[in-house]
Amino acid sequence: MADTSTAVQAEFKALVERIQGNTQLDRPVAILVFSDTCPACAGAKAQFSALADEGYRDKVDFYQIPFSAFSALRLDREVKHVPTYLLYDLPGTPRRFLGPSAEPLKKTLVQRFPDVVFVATPPA
Repeated sequence: MADTSTAVQAEFKALVERIQGNTQLDRPVAILVFSDTCPACAGAKAQFSALADEGYRDKVDFYQIPFSAFSALRLDREVKHVPTYLLYDLPGTPRRFLGPSAEPLKKTLVQRFPDVVFVATPPA
C-alpha cells in the first residue's frame, strides 16, 4: 500500500516546487502517474514497487501519484496518458516512459547505477 500520509504529501509538494523551480535535486526521482480506473496501471504499480525493492530505493526516491492530482500540479504537461513513468535525474530533466512496462525505466536505472545488485523478487 502506498504511503499517503501528510508527511509524504508535504515531501512530494516540496519536491514538485524544486522541480518547477529548476532547483537541483538531492537524488533522482522516479514517479509513476496512474489511474485507478486503468487496468494496465495495476500491473504498472506492482512493477514500479518491485523495481524500488530490487535495490534502487537507496539511490532513487519513488512516488506514485494519480493522474488527476499530477495534472493539478502542472509538473509535466506532456503527460497525457497512464501509466507513465517519469525519471528526474539530478539536473531535474524528466525522462518519460509511456505504457505499462517498467522495463524501459529499469534499463535506464541499470545504466545510471551499474553498482546496484538486483535481488529478484519471487513471484507471489
